[in-house]
Amino acid sequence: MKSTKPIQPHELAPLLVVDPKKTLGALALDWTIIGVAISLAVIAQSWLVSLLTIVLVGSRQHALLVLMHEAAHVGLLRRRSVGDWLSDLTIAWPLLVDTATYRANHSRHHRNLNTAKDPDWLRYRGPDAQDAEEWRFPMSGRKIAWLIVGDLLGLRTIQQLKKVLIFSGARSGTRSASTPTRRRVARLAFYLGLAVLLTAVSGWTAFLLYWIVPSLTTLKVVLRVRLIAEHVMPSGADGSRTTLTGPIARFFIAPHNVGYHLEHHDHPAVRFVHLPKLHRILAARGALERPDRTVTRGYLGVLREVSARAST
Repeated sequence: MKSTKPIQPHELAPLLVVDPKKTLGALALDWTIIGVAISLAVIAQSWLVSLLTIVLVGSRQHALLVLMHEAAHVGLLRRRSVGDWLSDLTIAWPLLVDTATYRANHSRHHRNLNTAKDPDWLRYRGPDAQDAEEWRFPMSGRKIAWLIVGDLLGLRTIQQLKKVLIFSGARSGTRSASTPTRRRVARLAFYLGLAVLLTAVSGWTAFLLYWIVPSLTTLKVVLRVRLIAEHVMPSGADGSRTTLTGPIARFFIAPHNVGYHLEHHDHPAVRFVHLPKLHRILAARGALERPDRTVTRGYLGVLREVSARAST
């Protein structure tokens, strides 16, 4: 029988250390991939290259959001204030959100996991959620497939834009009244500067096609699959899941070790680069074996587990 001895402080301490070289390297790599992909698409003028670019950029937008999540846990840089500015300028503001509001919501998620006080649960599965039916599991495989296709085609763009407003705090009331004026001014200046730059270089078409379209289509697909994986159990009940994947799925759906979700909830301060090691430690001690948690191989495995057929 596996030991249930909890992880010791001396084992945990090295996993909590922020490594700016790795976090900045990950951020730089994501943006490099985005820049190269868009440049090639603009040069190629090919519908096939354009489609591949939309898929690739959507996957890297998701990767950037994972790094914003790391910043919310003060893991991007050692100094929180500097890390927040970097996160806002290079991740959050380009994707129409902000780090501080995300941190406030995400902290409530950790404190109130899968309860009526969990903002993530309320947003997708609460009684007032506009698309709650999309998050009632178990669900038929055909309906799951249709939801994913609908996301890919941008059929729920209006719903997503409403969630962006809520997520950014514009309608939820989560934006603090004490948000520094300089940050509000800086965000406005960021968008004005972006608009001026795009106008100057005649870049609006490329921006809309290769930044906005991915954020409303392929990014939406990845977020749906990942959110299902994180907190929908095989029976349809609420819980937490770690999803183990190969390199391709890791690149497109679970970048920066975000698939290790059980481990993250157990120890939120562990940095993303160390989550695989934490997984090995916890798994060896049986700490991942509880009725409200599961470890699944692959995202297709996740979708099979939450399908209505699998639950019968």
